[in-house]
Amino acid sequence: MPGAPMDGVWQSIVDDGEIATLHVSGEEVATTGQLSCPGTLTPEADGATASVELDCDPPSEGRERGRVELDGDHLIISWEGPEWGGYIDSFTLTGEEPDPGAVGG
Repeated sequence: MPGAPMDGVWQSIVDDGEIATLHVSGEEVATTGQLSCPGTLTPEADGATASVELDCDPPSEGRERGRVELDGDHLIISWEGPEWGGYIDSFTLTGEEPDPGAVGG
């Protein structure tokens, strides 16, 4: 069972999103899908919010840094963007064990 509140494998709620899954294990993250890259999660003290930074090569414009919110078995990332706002990705918890090495899978 995952240790930290956000640990786990999170699947996108949309079928054709750039990120298919988000694997979270402590402060390590990895995305799969069209956008497959590692990253870092910095949890806040409340355990329900964090910041995330992806280290994609080449960088993914619009999905480099964001704010993560945990709401039950849903995870929402609000990505930094232009003044009107950035992308928003939503995920549901799969119950699978996270694999930060999943990049490219």
